[in-house]
Amino acid sequence: MVIKLFWSIKTLNMQKIGLTLLHIQKLDKEIEDLLKDKLPIHVKFKLHTLQKKLHSSVEIATKIEKELFEKYGYKDNGSYKIKMDSENYTIFSKEMEELMKEVVEIDYEPFNLSLIENVETNAALNIFFKLVNQEN
Repeated sequence: MVIKLFWSIKTLNMQKIGLTLLHIQKLDKEIEDLLKDKLPIHVKFKLHTLQKKLHSSVEIATKIEKELFEKYGYKDNGSYKIKMDSENYTIFSKEMEELMKEVVEIDYEPFNLSLIENVETNAALNIFFKLVNQEN
C-alpha cells in the first residue's frame, strides 16, 4: 500500500497593524463573539490563530492592571477596589489610560471579505473589519 502525502504551499500575505491595547482587548472580544457563530473551519482556524497572538498582549495588560489595583487600591472581600473620589483613583485612571494607549504591532493575514460575507452575527466587529481585505 502506498500512501501519498501532498503538501500545499501557500504564500501568506502577512500584514502588520498597530493597535492600542484597548483596541486589542476589544478585538479579542470581537473574535470571541464571532467564534460563537457558525463559521467555516478554515475561518475559525484563522480566527483562533489571530486570537492567540492577541492573548499575550491582553495577559500583560491584565497583569499590569492588577498591579495598579494592588498599588492604588485596598483589599475588600478578596478583591481590590479604589475609592472613586480619592487621589489614588485619579493616579490609577491616568496610568490605566496610558497603558491602554500603548501600541502593539500585530502580524496578521488579512481576512478576505468573501470568507465572511455570508456569516450572520450579532457581534459588533468594528476593530475586526480593519483586518478585512475589502478587495475580492
